[in-house]
Amino acid sequence: YPPNVLPIADAGENQTGVAGEDFVLNGSGSYDPDGAPASLRYLWSCDNCTVSFDGRNMTVTIHGLEVGTWEFTLEVFDGRDSSYDTIWITVV
Repeated sequence: YPPNVLPIADAGENQTGVAGEDFVLNGSGSYDPDGAPASLRYLWSCDNCTVSFDGRNMTVTIHGLEVGTWEFTLEVFDGRDSSYDTIWITVV
């Protein structure tokens, strides 16, 4: 078998908004150059926040962020390897 080419994670652009606003995380810019061995799977996480959200989709909506700067990481997995990209949401 040929070696697996790592997928490319693209978490989108950093965002700024106000408290109480919804934020949309969009990983649709991610891709797998060799399309193998399986379709991409997405997992969003937030290391420094306590909001809960279902982060297993390409696009997720975040509710309830308070004032501060929040770090969100997207992991894309192609069935063999993962890659990561991070964005920050600043809430004022």
